[in-house]
Amino acid sequence: MKATLLAFAPSSGFPMKEKPTSASEAVSQVLAWARTDPQVAQISAETGVENIASQRFLERNGFLRVGQRVDGKDGLVVCWHAMTKWS
Repeated sequence: MKATLLAFAPSSGFPMKEKPTSASEAVSQVLAWARTDPQVAQISAETGVENIASQRFLERNGFLRVGQRVDGKDGLVVCWHAMTKWS
């Protein structure tokens, strides 16, 4: 089962200067960009409930587990958020 990482900004795009060479590099690039874009308050990710490696990866990169949901294609998934702005 795969992990899915989603970043949303209503009027700006993620400026991918070069293709990341690893998942860790991709997540680092997305988080660095999101923290500089005032329109992005959080990054969301999902992993399969049995995908422990991806769950640990997200934890190491500052994501917090926020719940679970049933996906029509992947079944039960774990939901994660990484905050990009702190008040």
